[in-house]
Amino acid sequence: LRKGVFMTKKHIVAVDDTPANLLLVLRVMEKHYKVTCVQSGKECLDLLAEHPVDLVLMDVVMPKMNGYECCRHIRDDHPLLPPVIFLSGQTRLEDKLRGYAAGGTDYLTKPCDIEELLSKVKINLDVKDKNKGRQFDYNSYATLPMSQEQDLDPVQQFSHACLNCNSKDELANLMLKTLQVFNFNACLQIRSNHQTLNYSLTDNCAPLENSLMTGIAGYAKATVFGRLILCASNCISLLIKNMPTEDDLLYGRLKDLVNTLLANASNRMDRIKLNVECEQKFNKQPSKESFARAWKSDW
Repeated sequence: LRKGVFMTKKHIVAVDDTPANLLLVLRVMEKHYKVTCVQSGKECLDLLAEHPVDLVLMDVVMPKMNGYECCRHIRDDHPLLPPVIFLSGQTRLEDKLRGYAAGGTDYLTKPCDIEELLSKVKINLDVKDKNKGRQFDYNSYATLPMSQEQDLDPVQQFSHACLNCNSKDELANLMLKTLQVFNFNACLQIRSNHQTLNYSLTDNCAPLENSLMTGIAGYAKATVFGRLILCASNCISLLIKNMPTEDDLLYGRLKDLVNTLLANASNRMDRIKLNVECEQKFNKQPSKESFARAWKSDW
């Protein structure tokens, strides 16, 4: 089952072993995109080897090669990785982490809403366009600074410098600057009552990265999945993508540093939120002139 429309449109590949699901995707997408439907991971890989593709909609549970395995092959074989959106009936955080670790950029739970699917496709294509031409080193590992005697200095400097941060942006930029000292490939999310902001060291955060950071909010314990560490407080989530899994000692030291950074940043963010709330309450208080006007009007 294959369908093509005008070549000027973005090319989307739908991968699913159930023809009815492919037909649904085709009907939803063909008005906006060029759509190619395949029924196995192998067909998908063969297609990508011959034709340029802008985005892949990937079923997870398929015979012979599941969606995660197919996505790993795409990531390994194609330096300019097209966004991969997983479509799955699994809803656990661990399932989303598996998809992300395989190279996925987003994750939708079946049955998915048509408008949500169209929105997710557009967002992922926009992020792809923003990152066009950028080369990312997916094989780099986090490490300690050259001088091991001073490996805690950046953390200590952060704990002092963050006291001067008075906004989410200032705190996020300082935190990312500190993470960069350790060669962390990281994403950061800061939440307040009315706003959630996402930040990244290397590129725009993928939609699935944002979803994972939102999903882990408030978890007391870090979630570890291979090279990934996902940890959070009530107001900040942090995703580290390149932990040194082959060096247990270094891994442990870096994990402790991440926890310390997160704790210090969260304490400062709590103070920033409190200052903002106090300022808002103060600004809502009536001025002396308004009191006087109200008093005169009563008479």
